[in-house]
Amino acid sequence: MVFFLELARRTTLSPQNMIYETAPFRDASTFRALGTPLSITSAGATPTVSRFALYDNPAQPVSRWVRWRTVSQDTGVSWNITFRITMMAYAR
Repeated sequence: MVFFLELARRTTLSPQNMIYETAPFRDASTFRALGTPLSITSAGATPTVSRFALYDNPAQPVSRWVRWRTVSQDTGVSWNITFRITMMAYAR
């Protein structure tokens, strides 16, 4: 599974993280992070690529449901980001 993150706009200077999560069920309590959080820095022409594959022996294998979550490290600041995620799933 490959995620392409294209960041178009960011209106805050506080650090933000993108977290990709997976779960065997749709219930929110079952979701676990696929890897380490990805730091969102600045908009650019090149997408950020994150790859998660079973043959890499990940700590959390990819399950049926996948979602993304953004987290700001500065809780008192309002922030705004515009982005596009393209996901490519394949079998080996």
